[in-house]
Amino acid sequence: MSDEDNPSEEIPKGKRVAKYSRGALQAIGGAVPFAGGVFSAIAGAWSDAEQERVNRFFEHWVRMLQDELKEKEETIIDIMARLDLQDEKIAERVESREYQSLVKKTFREWAGAESEEKRVYIRNILSNAAATSVSSDDVVRMYIDWINQYSEMHFQVIGAIYNSGGITRGEIWRKIGKGLCGKILLMLISTSYLFVI
Repeated sequence: MSDEDNPSEEIPKGKRVAKYSRGALQAIGGAVPFAGGVFSAIAGAWSDAEQERVNRFFEHWVRMLQDELKEKEETIIDIMARLDLQDEKIAERVESREYQSLVKKTFREWAGAESEEKRVYIRNILSNAAATSVSSDDVVRMYIDWINQYSEMHFQVIGAIYNSGGITRGEIWRKIGKGLCGKILLMLISTSYLFVI
């Protein structure tokens, strides 16, 4: 989002000094008749500028929420397009409280899915959870938590390890397309697992 880099879109900072200064300008405006209009105009312009910042912040926030809702809508449409709702078992599963609970959990933690790749993971997990009963809902919840907790690189490393009989760190990085910097990151990732476990 390029709007985040724009300094005029920052969260407005309320300062007591600014409030007191505006109040003082308005008081001076009332006390000094010949300059009162000027001071009152300055105080009003100051308030208008601050209100404009607040308005821009809320506009940015509403746009962000609209984008998030659009992404959720697209994901739900993708999930429904992948499911055969004519199948009675799948239709019952989609309408069940357990499945709805999974969908709510996923969308409640939607901010953790910061990339398109993670959204594809979420779509696949929810589609498979509706269409099959291979995994329990507790396991599906764990997968959803993992998507929020780990980066795409973690999943690429896990995939490289899973899809080979035995693999070295260097082979992992060649397989996922990383160079020397990737080897350093792999060492950091592998040591972070020691702290997590």
